[in-house]
Parts: sequence; structure tokens; C-alpha cells
Amino acid sequence: MKCWLICEALVRVEVQKVDGNELIIEACQTCSSICLSTAGAYISKKNVPMQSMLLLAYMTCINCMRECGSASDENSSYCMTVCETASRVFMDFMKQYSLN
Repeated sequence: MKCWLICEALVRVEVQKVDGNELIIEACQTCSSICLSTAGAYISKKNVPMQSMLLLAYMTCINCMRECGSASDENSSYCMTVCETASRVFMDFMKQYSLN
């Protein structure tokens, strides 16, 4: 959920800038949406292909992390760190699902 919140906050910051980074905006919008959907599916125990959702969330976080890493401001750096952590969490969950 933290990833969703931080990505959404960074989107707001970038949109308000005159020269906001469109690649960061797109990556963060996608990341926040996928992370929230994955967390919601996991919590609700819906009958969904959880391993596929986790993989998508992992890859989306990696992409967002790379885009945010291309910027040099404090907000983007923090988002990059949060997405890196989230990607590790999603990978850990994927490992658990593959063992079951």
C-alpha cells in the first residue's frame, strides 16, 4: 500500500511541475494501479491468477524504480526506494506461491 501512496503522490508532484517528467508520471500511475489491485486481490483472497498478478506487480515496480532513478530530485529518489522494496516483497510472495 505504501508503494501505491508514494507513486500517487509523485504523480501529483510531477503533474504540477511545468516540465513534469511524462515517463515518470506514466510509470508511477501504472505502478500505483497495479500495486493497489494486487494488494486488494491478495487481501480479499479472490480467485485470481495470483502468481501472474504478483509477477506483473514485480515488473511494474522495477520499471517505476528505473524511471524514478533517472531523476535527481528527492521525491523521485524516495519513490525509487519504495518501489525497490515493493518489488522485493512481490518477489518473496511469488516464491511462496511457487512452493504451494
